[in-house]
Amino acid sequence: MTPKSEMLNRAYSVKTSDDVRGLYRDWAQQYDQDLLGDDLQYVAPQMAASIFARYVTNFSARVLDVGCGTGLSGLALKDAGFTNLDGADLSQEMLEQARLKEVYQDLFEADIIAGMDLPDNSYDAALSVGTFTHGHVGPDALAEVLRVIKPTGVFCLTIHEGVYTALDYPNALQSLEDKGIAKVLTVEDADYIRGEDLTSKIACLGVL
Repeated sequence: MTPKSEMLNRAYSVKTSDDVRGLYRDWAQQYDQDLLGDDLQYVAPQMAASIFARYVTNFSARVLDVGCGTGLSGLALKDAGFTNLDGADLSQEMLEQARLKEVYQDLFEADIIAGMDLPDNSYDAALSVGTFTHGHVGPDALAEVLRVIKPTGVFCLTIHEGVYTALDYPNALQSLEDKGIAKVLTVEDADYIRGEDLTSKIACLGVL
């Protein structure tokens, strides 16, 4: 087992917010090199940004990158043409790496599960890549992200293949529709980490 795989396995075994903070404190400086290398081939940011751009066509829209990590998804959004990005993450060490990429207007620490210190309707849209996964953030947090998006806005997120059915995301997405919170625009299969043959669902929700 390579060191890269060991860190990935650790990421999938975290259970608490403190576990997550510890993981990314230890991984922040090596994260991009590990994930983007030939062993792992992390392509989720590009996949998600491409689908996001189908539903958000105003490239100056105010976009929140939820769980932005080191900023790989911010770079993918910039490459797709988006110019007004903020990033939120649980890990200060990851935020420090994201700041070096100079793609965000603002970066701030936030715990999506506990609730973000943001007013309702703060953003035109949001993207979240790699956050709704094992031991990190579950479907209960969807409503918190949707809360900070303006009506008619869009939230796109990756949902790791290993939790989509196990945590009953289909029911969670249907519940958002039933409650009149958001409409499911699409749920698509996409490559996630090609080197490990991992895929994700990419779901896009229209805020009602």
